[in-house]
Amino acid sequence: MNQLTQRVRVAGQLTRRIAHLYRLAKGPAEWMSVTGLALHHLARRALPGRVAAETTLVLGGCSYTLGLGEAFVFEELYHTHLLDRLPDFVPSPGWIVFDIGANVGVFTVQQAVRGAQVFAFEPNPSCYRRLCRNLARNGLGESVTARNCALGRTRGLGGLVVGENTLVGRVVVNGARPDARAPLVTVEALDDLLPELGVAQIDLLKLDVEGSEAEVFRGAETTLRVVNRIVMEHHSLQLLAEVDALLSRHRFARVLRFDTGSEAGVGIAYYRRVDAVGDS
Repeated sequence: MNQLTQRVRVAGQLTRRIAHLYRLAKGPAEWMSVTGLALHHLARRALPGRVAAETTLVLGGCSYTLGLGEAFVFEELYHTHLLDRLPDFVPSPGWIVFDIGANVGVFTVQQAVRGAQVFAFEPNPSCYRRLCRNLARNGLGESVTARNCALGRTRGLGGLVVGENTLVGRVVVNGARPDARAPLVTVEALDDLLPELGVAQIDLLKLDVEGSEAEVFRGAETTLRVVNRIVMEHHSLQLLAEVDALLSRHRFARVLRFDTGSEAGVGIAYYRRVDAVGDS
């Protein structure tokens, strides 16, 4: 793909995504906010290194600090509804929700506004900083417990790999650094954290960890006993089959799966524990 074709593709993608945000916006303040976001993206591409990396977006009655590319998770949550296509997977007041791979907290904020108590986990320090700022902006500090860590099979360190778009960042575990610039981040296992968090039941566990899904579940053998529903993004059909087998041993059944259309093998899978007791 030559440079001109690439620029045209990126411009078309940006135009479509901004159009979706305009459709989600309500009222002049939110429309102006989307316009500001579009201008910010154009300025960043025209003047790289000379325009602030962060901007602000007001949408759905909430205010967010965002980095380049992070606004487009709104399209997934509010336009295509990737994570709440089944009615009984939509959190209601009193639910306990785990957001693993929270990024800047758009999903976390959505569930907290719905009345859930949310535990959010994000290893990227810059995303975590924006996550905490977004919780404060919207007065959700008491509804959300946020942790600056990745989740995996065991406690340790991992190398953070992230490019311009933080939505596709990942952690390489066991203290490995793919290159000298990759910062080290803390890795925790859910089974180690659960007693500390004091959680007896998890109504919904959302997982988006860019290929590390099976490792997260291997560190959650005890935790899975108290989880009722899981919705996760998978990044290959081989990984999906691995997770299916792992979760079936914990009496979870996959009840929905669909491709997201982004690339081959990438999609969303929903699981429900078949023997859930005390389900909300």
